[in-house]
Amino acid sequence: MEYINKYGKFKGYSQIGGIYLRNIIESSWERCEASGLSRTNEELEKQVSNPQFTELKETNAEFLNVASPIISDLHEIVYGTGFLTLLTTEDGVVLKVLSDPSTQNFTENYQLKPGRVWREEWIGKSAIGLVVHHGKPCQVVGEEHYWVRLHGMTCSAAPIKNEKGKMLGIVNVSGPVERVHVHTLGMVVSAAKAIERQYQLNQSTFETKQMNQTLNTLLNVVEDGVILVDQSQKVVQANEFARLVLKKEHSLKGKPIKSLFSHPKLHEAISTLKPLQNEIMTINPINRSALVQVKPVVTNENRVTIVITFREVQQIRKMARRITGNEAYKSMSELKGKSKSMERLREKVGRIAKSEATVLILGETGSGKEIVAHSIHNMSDRRDGPFVVVNCAALPRNLLESELFGYEGGTFTGGWKEGKPGKFELANGGTIFLDEIGEMTLDMQVILLRVLQEQMVTRLGGSIAKPVDIRIISATNKNLKAAIQIGEFREDLYYRLNLLRVTIPPLRERIEDIPELVQWFTAKHQKETETKTFHPKAVQFLKDQTWPGNVRELENVIQRSLIMSESQEIQKHELQEILGEDADQDHKYSMNWMSDIQEQKFLDTYEKTHGNVTETARQLGISRATAYRWKKKYGK
Repeated sequence: MEYINKYGKFKGYSQIGGIYLRNIIESSWERCEASGLSRTNEELEKQVSNPQFTELKETNAEFLNVASPIISDLHEIVYGTGFLTLLTTEDGVVLKVLSDPSTQNFTENYQLKPGRVWREEWIGKSAIGLVVHHGKPCQVVGEEHYWVRLHGMTCSAAPIKNEKGKMLGIVNVSGPVERVHVHTLGMVVSAAKAIERQYQLNQSTFETKQMNQTLNTLLNVVEDGVILVDQSQKVVQANEFARLVLKKEHSLKGKPIKSLFSHPKLHEAISTLKPLQNEIMTINPINRSALVQVKPVVTNENRVTIVITFREVQQIRKMARRITGNEAYKSMSELKGKSKSMERLREKVGRIAKSEATVLILGETGSGKEIVAHSIHNMSDRRDGPFVVVNCAALPRNLLESELFGYEGGTFTGGWKEGKPGKFELANGGTIFLDEIGEMTLDMQVILLRVLQEQMVTRLGGSIAKPVDIRIISATNKNLKAAIQIGEFREDLYYRLNLLRVTIPPLRERIEDIPELVQWFTAKHQKETETKTFHPKAVQFLKDQTWPGNVRELENVIQRSLIMSESQEIQKHELQEILGEDADQDHKYSMNWMSDIQEQKFLDTYEKTHGNVTETARQLGISRATAYRWKKKYGK
């Protein structure tokens, strides 16, 4: 103990702090001596600059916010006793000094102010310096200080640590040595622990807030309504989508779930804490159907929260349309042609689209009936609803019925266990397009007529009639008036479907549109790297044809030409080869599409109508111009 003998400072020290503190103090003095630190230096030279101190306060802002109220309470205890309270950084830079009139001289004498560096390497051993070095609470009294100028002071300091044991700062109480008391250190330690607890609480609160924000973000990106309900059946939380669907701008918290959904199965699931899957219920505030799921969740505290998720049925159907293709993907832009007949057609389609009436589209095969149907839907107020296509000629009678009306589970062997909605149900809120309506059997026509009258459908094997909101567009290439006369089509259904009518002119009656159609189909079907065109004589050759298959046939010829031709400019003879004609034949290529049957049918009808061209054209489903041309052609 040479060092003790040299300075004679530690005799009887155990009365104050015991041998553990003595060893700490001895080690500190040895470090100060080894570093050549002067014990008699009159000035404290180490002070951080103003910018550095400002940065320190910003860095320690959260720590200061937590600690300041607690050290203020601590200072109130020692107020007027000559003691002051300090808060420093983890490395001993003074952040805050709490003093009062009784400590003014004391504060000035020892230069205790914000920004001072109170570490061992600058002022020798002190309570703050020892805490910086050892990270443990410490009390230093009078001459235990290495720096002589501090012999009239007693200091008690304790570290403030986070939950991981990292030091955040130091709380210190300093005062005149003659007023030293061992309880002061205990008071300081209690204050440090209070700051630690508050800091950890703040951190936990912050983390909980962050978790809640993350949870809310996750809930709000979900495209389902999500509602959390407690066992009293009141809303605890709801995501933005739920509030949007329920038309609730403000929080739903505290609202009874029965005000939102009144289905008995929902309340039973909540009461019994049993899951509920895929139940269709009515959303009370908006009177619309939703698919609802219920799942009870037990938390770590054995508390139960019921999670209710829902999505509007119309949204599910919209998604299903994207998957199954129940969307109108064609538009008016595909009705090519600048002829007067096409201009009138587009104008008429635009007017019809604004109404809700049924539409009958008449036209020969390949003339563009489906494009017209798509266009009407896409320009109507139902454009956001489904567009369901049914080809009445593609299915036998028994399959057509189940396709249109659907069936309940168990109706058919091998059918869907839960049943299947029909096309009318799938088209709810939108449009159903019945193509080839002239091929529908009479018994199916009766059922269709009932749907039109009642706007209700009943699944096969079921007994519940479901209301449907649909617009019906039908199309045919048959003369329905003639079909009525021979008993193949119901007259009452005809007038129901024919409230508005669109007649598409055949391509042979608007040959001036062929050049535009050629350009359109060329651009549509040739590869991006190709720039093929048609020679003017080739285009004229196409204009000279009668086109029984109409626009569809023309498109087929153009597509085949682009594939088969090796030249950049497709010539007339290449088209003749594609159409099966010899290059030496006449410019006119006659497909003779009606041949003898067409002639006989015209002549029979002409005779029945006693030579009335207008009535003949109506019964055959052709234009008057065509009827006059056939009259001349067949010698009448």
